[in-house]
Amino acid sequence: MESKSFQLIFLILFAHLFYFTCIAYHFVSTAGTSKVGTCIETEKKALLKLKENLTDSSGRLSSWIDQENCCQWLGVICDNKTGSVVKLDLRNQLSRNNRLGGEINPSLLELKKLRYLDLSMNNFGGVKVPEFIGRVKELRYLNLSGASFSGSVSSFLGNLSNLQGGSDLSKVDDSWLDTINSHSPSLLELRLPQCQLLNLPSSLPSLNFTSLLVLDLSNNAFNSSTFPEWMFDLSNLVHLDLNSNNIVSELPDEFAKLISLEYLHVSSNYGIKGPLKKSLGKLCNLKTLILSYNSISGDLTDFVDALSECESNSLEALDLNFNELSGKLPATLGHLKKLKILQLTHRHNP
Repeated sequence: MESKSFQLIFLILFAHLFYFTCIAYHFVSTAGTSKVGTCIETEKKALLKLKENLTDSSGRLSSWIDQENCCQWLGVICDNKTGSVVKLDLRNQLSRNNRLGGEINPSLLELKKLRYLDLSMNNFGGVKVPEFIGRVKELRYLNLSGASFSGSVSSFLGNLSNLQGGSDLSKVDDSWLDTINSHSPSLLELRLPQCQLLNLPSSLPSLNFTSLLVLDLSNNAFNSSTFPEWMFDLSNLVHLDLNSNNIVSELPDEFAKLISLEYLHVSSNYGIKGPLKKSLGKLCNLKTLILSYNSISGDLTDFVDALSECESNSLEALDLNFNELSGKLPATLGHLKKLKILQLTHRHNP
């Protein structure tokens, strides 16, 4: 990803096999990075040591040989001026047969300017996330999702002071939100799908990651019965995914505070009830609203009327499948000129 400002701050938190949560960070300033730099000899040796400890049955790292410029190796990107390795992308994008395994050698610390590290979708067989990753000081992007690591990175999260987003966690404990709130004030994306989270704190003493644009807490097992108060202070939020949790609540009027929201997915909670309120219709930037498989009742009039009053409503997809709606479709539905998908399959109660 080339740009003058390498401002990618990205967080992916994802559980896979070993309760693995991953935080990945949106990549920060590659200021002229290229595969055509001249490799630094010490960094080449560090990468070769890294290769020695990895299992590579498919030969993905066959280009990693001592006689070649390491800036031309698969997955390695260097700064074209200094030759420093700034990006190491070993994500498995092919099949199970192409997964890397083994262990991560501490030689990684020799890559002093490394800003981007992606080891996702490989198979490290349950080995613990190496704590020395917390000493890669320049790191801006870390993606360990779906790589079968175990353990937690919360112990070294605070050491990654230059990360302008978050970090990769595994087996998440009840302090996950406090950890992120304390160490990631510039976080733009927080993704924690399928992380075996049980605790969704309803409030925080103070909210530090107010720059957040993306929040994905889908497919967890929250004990919470309502939407957390702190969430409605994320006024910059564009993408919110809370699907497949155990939320039992009406959709609160506070949703109207999320004026930047474009994507809202809260399907398959089954306990979200009550009407679609006028307050939700004030989200004029909303493009996708997915509320299927809940217990929403009443008609759509208040919601659609409010949305149609937007100077420029943006709604393109509305999914209300399998709820308990009643009444007729309001005439103002015709004012939603950008609407392309409308799903209203009715739930047939026994």
